[in-house]
Amino acid sequence: MALTGCSASQGDGSSHPVAECDLGNLAVTVDAQLSIHVQNTGAAACRFAGTPAVQMKVGRIEGPLPSTDVTLAPGAEFIQPQVQVPGKSACSTPISGGLPGKGLWTVTVGTVVIHPPNPNAQLGRDVVNCWVVTLPQGKVVPAGAGSSTAAPTAAQTMCEDALGTGTVLSSGPVTTVGELRSLTVGLGYRPAKNAFPGAADSAPAAYCWTRSGSDLYDSYGVSDTGASVKLASIGGVPDVPSGPPVVP
Repeated sequence: MALTGCSASQGDGSSHPVAECDLGNLAVTVDAQLSIHVQNTGAAACRFAGTPAVQMKVGRIEGPLPSTDVTLAPGAEFIQPQVQVPGKSACSTPISGGLPGKGLWTVTVGTVVIHPPNPNAQLGRDVVNCWVVTLPQGKVVPAGAGSSTAAPTAAQTMCEDALGTGTVLSSGPVTTVGELRSLTVGLGYRPAKNAFPGAADSAPAAYCWTRSGSDLYDSYGVSDTGASVKLASIGGVPDVPSGPPVVP
C-alpha cells in the first residue's frame, strides 16, 4: 500500500521520479523518548510525505503540524519527535482504567493505522488520554548512522519507568534504596524514610527531576520496580537541578 499520492525527484537535482513509500517496506517503531521512527526496509529509495507524515494517538496535539516531503534511501529512517507540553493535560482526572489495544501504540502513517508495541501500559494510557504534545519538524537519518538519541542510562530508565517518558528533565546518579531512605533534606527532614516498603536497602534506585511549573522543579527518588517518592521542590534556580536535592 502506497502512502503518498504522487512521485517526486530524489532531492539531488535529478528529475528521475521516486516512487512513493509502500507500507510493506516501512518499519515503524516508537522509542523511549516517544519519537516515531519510520525506516525504509526496501531495496529502493522512496518518497515519504504528508502533513504530518506520521503521528501517534495522544491526548491532544498543539501547534502547527509539520509538513514532510523527503526521500528515504534504503535503510534510512525518518524520525518524528513528539514533545510533551509541560503543565498541560487533555484529561481532568488521572486515568486508571484499561484501553482497547493495551500494550500497543496507535500510529498513523499517511492514512494507514498501525500498532507498534508499547512495553509500558500505564504510560500508554496516560499518553493516549492525557498528554498534550507538539510535533517539531522531523529529520532523516541515513542508513547506518543510527539515531542521535543516545541509549538511555540505568538512571534514566528507572526515572522514566517510574515517572513517565518525556517528563524527566535530569536523571542520576544511581544510588540505593537505603541511601534514599537516609537522605536528609533541609533541617533534618527525611522524605523517603518509610518509602519503598518491602525493598531491601541494597536495591537499586536513582534521583530524578521533573518540572511542575515554569520555574519550579520537583525531585524524586525512584526504585527499579517503578516506585517513586517525592523528595523536594525547588524554584528560582537558573538551570535544571540534578542529583540529590539541596534545600537550605
